[in-house]
Amino acid sequence: MISGATSTQVVNGGWAPTAIFTAPHAGSFTIKVKATLPNGSTQWSDPYQWTVALITGWASPQVVGGGKTNFGVSFSVPGTKFQWQYYDVAKGTWTWIGTPNVPTDSNWATFTAPHLGQFTIRVTATTPDGSLSQTSDYPWTVDKIIAGWASPQVVGGGKTNFGVVFNVSGTKFLWQYYDIGKGTWNWIGTPSVPTDSNWATFSAPHTGTYWIWVRAIAPDGTSEEQICTWTVDKIIAGWASPQVVGGGKTNFGVVFNVSGTKFLWQYYDVAKGTWNWIGTPNVPTDSNWATFSAPHTGTYWIWVRAIAPDGTSEEQQQTYTWTA
Repeated sequence: MISGATSTQVVNGGWAPTAIFTAPHAGSFTIKVKATLPNGSTQWSDPYQWTVALITGWASPQVVGGGKTNFGVSFSVPGTKFQWQYYDVAKGTWTWIGTPNVPTDSNWATFTAPHLGQFTIRVTATTPDGSLSQTSDYPWTVDKIIAGWASPQVVGGGKTNFGVVFNVSGTKFLWQYYDIGKGTWNWIGTPSVPTDSNWATFSAPHTGTYWIWVRAIAPDGTSEEQICTWTVDKIIAGWASPQVVGGGKTNFGVVFNVSGTKFLWQYYDVAKGTWNWIGTPNVPTDSNWATFSAPHTGTYWIWVRAIAPDGTSEEQQQTYTWTA
């Protein structure tokens, strides 16, 4: 820029800008600056070529699981419409994403992988007046059926949900567990019958260490297997929060890890120095909850014995004070 001059047009390409150029549409533009000298004369700069792309870039893909991935692009012209396709490199075919030949307002599309392999995601963007169209491709590889394990969900009652994240739509699953203590494999669900669910509920028959095994079977028959290790080291996981129901009655409960566990309940009256049964004496119950009725104000010990199906047992107690 000439010393002492002021710019009356947008400048670009490394010049110090004094105005912002807003492109009326995507395409190529010639930018020039007109300088006015102190003596009133003017001078034009050399032209600068500036191109505004319709598609300005790809967003990071969002893997949402279940064989689905979201792809998106940024764009420069409001009201742009989009058409989406993918190319299956192995099959050599193009497939529409969404309704064939029908443009959408969304600059995002969900790709569902039909199998392992390499794919090309293609988007074609068109301006509202149809004067400009641009196509852009994004390469995408799906190299595993199973992407990984989800976090186990302990649901109580000796049950834990195990799940996997998967990359190929339509995958089916077989589930088993291996009992390391007994050296045996056991089916989770119907033996040898694949399920649509990528989650399975494991019921621990006793304390010990287990392997949770899954086979994922893609629609084209390819499969993968994975194993995770799970340890159940206690029958009783802990006490639940007591539930005061009134009239001197309080419900006590425990969370337990072994399916089929039975329970014996007692309380100890500290003031009298006596043990008393809660429920039928010496008869285990299926319930991991018991209702304690305080015979008077004072301090008590609430005691529970949990008996697993294999005969192993654990005991716990907690102190409770009733003040009326």
